[in-house]
Amino acid sequence: MILKGKDFEIRPLMACKLDSAVQVYRQSAEDGIADGWISGQRVLMDMSNSRQTGGLFCGIFDDQDELVGLIDIVPANFAGQPENACIRMLKIAAPHRYRGFGGKAIDLVEAELRKDPAVTALYACFREDCPTWLGFAARHGFRPATQEERPALSLLLPVTMVKQLS
Repeated sequence: MILKGKDFEIRPLMACKLDSAVQVYRQSAEDGIADGWISGQRVLMDMSNSRQTGGLFCGIFDDQDELVGLIDIVPANFAGQPENACIRMLKIAAPHRYRGFGGKAIDLVEAELRKDPAVTALYACFREDCPTWLGFAARHGFRPATQEERPALSLLLPVTMVKQLS
């Protein structure tokens, strides 16, 4: 999957960009993990977990082909439900924040998902305890998922938001 936006592109992350991906993890640091704990092994483990669960672990690249962020998407069959998609992770490196990359990436992914009429819900694993994330999610049409809407998988992934696509 390669998605092209006006001044950026989303495409699968390759191992040759591993060092850049580690820097994105370190610069996003929203998960409270100290810099020393983030390594190439951690990124490779996340990439492997994504593949094993039907996800697409992708880089967000600017128009100069610089890795500015990461996004992990399950385009369908999230939590065993064909109609569910999920953004499992979105990280934007600190120097590239507040430049629209996160929002444009979500909009582009959503436009692609809407091409499949069978996908009717987009879940997201955004942080509930961060007003910045909650505001960001709301601006992009997400709302807090109710306990009934949170898939059983949310015991392993912090599924917090949902958006109806149809």
